[in-house]
Amino acid sequence: MAFLIGGANSATGYEIDNSLRYNDGDSARLSHTTGSSGSARTFTWSMWLKRSTLSSTQYFFNSNNGHSDAAFLGGLFNSSDELLITSWDGGTELKTNGLFRDVSAWYHIVFAIDTTQGTNTNRVKLYINGTQETSFDTASYPNQNHDFTGVGDSGVEFIVGAMENSSPAYANFYDGYISEFNFVDGAQKAASDFGETNDNGVWIPKKYTGSYGTNGYFLEFQQTGTGTASASTIGADTSGNTNHFTSTSLAAGDITTDTPTNNFCTYNPLDTGSGSTFSEGNLATNTGDNKNDIGTIGFENGKWYWEVKAAGSGVVGVQHESVNHLNGTNLNDDVGSVAYSTHHGVIFHNNNSDSSPSSDTDGCIIGCAVDMDNNKIYWHKDGTYIDTSGGTQNPTTAANPITVATGTNTSGFWFPKLASGSSSQTYETNFGNPNFSISSGNADANGYGNFEYAVPSGYYSLCTKNLAEFG
Repeated sequence: MAFLIGGANSATGYEIDNSLRYNDGDSARLSHTTGSSGSARTFTWSMWLKRSTLSSTQYFFNSNNGHSDAAFLGGLFNSSDELLITSWDGGTELKTNGLFRDVSAWYHIVFAIDTTQGTNTNRVKLYINGTQETSFDTASYPNQNHDFTGVGDSGVEFIVGAMENSSPAYANFYDGYISEFNFVDGAQKAASDFGETNDNGVWIPKKYTGSYGTNGYFLEFQQTGTGTASASTIGADTSGNTNHFTSTSLAAGDITTDTPTNNFCTYNPLDTGSGSTFSEGNLATNTGDNKNDIGTIGFENGKWYWEVKAAGSGVVGVQHESVNHLNGTNLNDDVGSVAYSTHHGVIFHNNNSDSSPSSDTDGCIIGCAVDMDNNKIYWHKDGTYIDTSGGTQNPTTAANPITVATGTNTSGFWFPKLASGSSSQTYETNFGNPNFSISSGNADANGYGNFEYAVPSGYYSLCTKNLAEFG
C-alpha cells in the first residue's frame, strides 16, 4: 500500500532495529529524573510514532519539574486525533489542523524550541515527516527568552508514554509504537538532522550525529531488561550521557522489530466490523461472532506467512479489497473471502466450502501461508497442516492447496482476515512481532520475524522489507 513507510534504503543506508510497543491498558511508561540543570530555553525532541488506538488523549512525552502543573511541557494526540505540543509553563500550545489517524504508517515528529528567537513563530517549530507545519488550529508561542523550568531545571522528570500531573499521578497513556527517541539539550534542531528523503520521495530516518548536551538522551530500545534504569534495560540511553530511564509495566516482549525502516502488518481498527476491540499494538483483538478484523498491509503477489493464537475457535484467512469489511455480518461465505474455521471444521472459499478435520482448541496456534504467485493458500494448527478433501496440505511442496482468487477477484489486493467462530473470542496475531511468548523462535529466510513454527520455504513475514523484494 502506497502510504506505508519503510522498506526502502536511504542515501546513508541507516536502519533502525527496534521499537517499543505501548499498550495503554497496562499504564506503561519510561521515566528519568535529571540530576543537573540543562537548557531551559533551547532543546529538541525527535521521535518516530506508529499509532494503535485512536480518538483518545494520549501523551507520548511529558516533562515536569517537581510534579508541578505550572512547569509542564508535553507532546500528545488529543481525542480528535490532532497533534499538540502544550505547556502550562508559559502558555505555549501548537495544535495541528490535520488529523493523525493512519494506524499503518510511521510518523516522524520533531518539536524544536528556542525561546531566544526574536520572531515568535521561530521559538517553537513542529516538523511532521520532514515538513515544518506553519498552519495551526491553535498557535500560542512563548515570550522571548522564556525559561521552561519543567525542562531545564535539575530534578525534572522526563516521561515517555504518559502524562504526569501535580498529584503526582500518571494518566493519558500512549498506545502504539515508539522508535528512535531523541532529546537534544541546548540546541534547536531541524528535521533534516534526523531524517532525509529517499529516491522515491519518502521521508525516512537518518542517524543523528550531533551533540546531545547535558541532559540529552537517545532511546533505541536495544535492551530487554526491565525496572530500574541501567544500560541493560529497555530505557537505556545510548547517547553517551547515561541518562537511562526506568521502565514501568513494560516487558521484554514489548521490544519489537516493527520500525520506520521495516514496517510490519498489524490490524486496522478503522477497517473492521463493529464490536471488535484492539490492544497490544493492534495485534490482540477481542472479536465478536461474525466480525471481521482486517490487516493493514495488502498484497497482490508474493508468499506470506503469519500465525494466530486463538483463545477459542478462530476463522483465519484472507479477504479481498472489494469486500465491505465494515458491515459486521458474516463474510465467510462471500466471494472474496477465503478462511479456515476451527469452529465449523470447514474451509470457506469464495462462496464454497471444503471439509477439514477440526476441533475448537483453546490456545492453539493457527498458521496461515498464502502463495499469491500461484493463487493458493494453506493452514496448519499447532504445526500440523490440515487435511482437505484432497489430502494433507503442504505449502513447501504445494500439496492440496485451496485456490484464493476466483471470478471477479482475480486482481487487486488481498488482506489478512480474522473472525470469531462463535461468540466473542480473544486472538493474538503474530505477523513477526508476537505479543505472546514464543517457545522456539523461527525467522523467515531473510531473517525477519519471530514465529513459533517454522516458516515454510519460500514464504516471508508481512513487512515492508519483504514487500519491496517480493510484493
